[in-house]
Amino acid sequence: MADETTTTATTETATAEATTDLKVTADQVELIQGLLADWTYGYRSDTEVSCKREAVLKDSVGKYPYAPEAPSSDLKDPVYDWVNNCWKDKSFDTISELTERAQQLEASKETLEKENASLVQMMILISSNIGKLTQALANLKTAQATQATNNTASSTASAGTTTTEAQ
Repeated sequence: MADETTTTATTETATAEATTDLKVTADQVELIQGLLADWTYGYRSDTEVSCKREAVLKDSVGKYPYAPEAPSSDLKDPVYDWVNNCWKDKSFDTISELTERAQQLEASKETLEKENASLVQMMILISSNIGKLTQALANLKTAQATQATNNTASSTASAGTTTTEAQ
């Protein structure tokens, strides 16, 4: 017959202490210890759970979704950052990320305002140049018209002189 070992399990509660006697054989103790030797507590952190302590196989710890170590006790809402391999405070990250994004948007806004001011200046310059070109074309047309009138008058005057001489 196998050796019998008496194991006492004690459960403490806030009001009283309860004791239960269990009778298990040495083989059963060895089996239980062997089974429990492969298990430990791991801290799960994934898209569904920020941080939850669970009993897991030892070889699961350190592999997604079980972080390699427990979170620091000073974190209010711990979540494991699998990219940087560290625990972070979820509430702090949200505020930090929002602040960083606001700063990026502010910088982007300033850049766009500078570019817009530059474009407005270019449009004013282009508009001014178009006005100058229009005036230059108008002056050229006037000069051509004046020259054509002078050439016609000159030709007419020359033709009149030739006609008078021929008589």
